[in-house]
Amino acid sequence: MKFTFLLLVTYLINSQICFAESDPMQLFVKKLCPSISNLSSSVMEARQKNISSDQVKKMIQLGIESNSDVKGKIIKQQLINSLEMLVNETQYFPILKNESDKKLLINSYTIFVLNRCHDSLKYLPEIKE
Repeated sequence: MKFTFLLLVTYLINSQICFAESDPMQLFVKKLCPSISNLSSSVMEARQKNISSDQVKKMIQLGIESNSDVKGKIIKQQLINSLEMLVNETQYFPILKNESDKKLLINSYTIFVLNRCHDSLKYLPEIKE
C-alpha cells in the first residue's frame, strides 16, 4: 500500500497537472480531477484495510516531499490539503468484510470524487482555453 501511494503521488507531481505556471485555474483543475480520482481509490482501499488515517497522510506527504526537487511551480500545500481531505472523508465509511462489496465501494467512491471535482468547475470563473 505504501508503494502504491508513493507511486501515485509521484505521478501527480511529475505530470504536467501539478505545474500551474502557464495553465489558468480552470484548466489546471480539469487536468487534476482524473488523478485525484485515481488516488481516491487507493485512499479508500487503505480505509478498507484499516490503515490509520495518520499513516496514510504520512505516506502522501512522503511522496510529495520526495519530489520537492521537481522544477516548476508546484501547488504543494493545496495538493496535500486535497489528498488529506480524501483521507478524512473516507474515515466515515464502514470497513466492509465482503471483497465484492469493498470493490464496489472503492469504484463508487472513485466515480463520486471525479464527479465532485468536475462539478466544482462550475464555480470557477470561466476562462477561455
